[in-house]
Amino acid sequence: MELKHTQRTGWTRYPLTDVESVADHSFGIAALALTLDLPPHIKRDRLIQMALAHDMAESIVGDIVVERTGDLQTQMSVDEKAKKETKAAEQLFQNQPDLLLLFEEYEAQITPDAKFLKELDKLEMVFQALDYEKKIGQSDPFTEFWENAKKYIKTPQVKKIYDELHAMRFT
Repeated sequence: MELKHTQRTGWTRYPLTDVESVADHSFGIAALALTLDLPPHIKRDRLIQMALAHDMAESIVGDIVVERTGDLQTQMSVDEKAKKETKAAEQLFQNQPDLLLLFEEYEAQITPDAKFLKELDKLEMVFQALDYEKKIGQSDPFTEFWENAKKYIKTPQVKKIYDELHAMRFT
């Protein structure tokens, strides 16, 4: 599967070796969805399926970063990225309309499940940032990832984990 070889673009700007792949990231999100206490209105099986489907289009288009972070310039607009990924998802899931619907739901960010999964997506990102901080012995280069995640994390149990991880950073 191509996702195993598709590096997460945000990490490639740093002097890191063996950066996280999209498959690593997607598995991490699914593992969080599997193991965390969920709000009562969130269905675990559905959340895990959405976690695994949400980045599948990147096997075709790659990991495209559109949000400006640090010195990384965006290469395309949010709308262009969405169009490319939706076209790729339609191709990948042409015989699995249920997975296409989960992908589209996540992209639209209008359901509680999609919004909660976005929080897990950002939580997994800071788990990875903390790992890289420990590897290089400093946290300053990765502050942008923590700040980005904080904008999305709203659920008390996810915020608690974020705060615990943040407290483990070098200060």
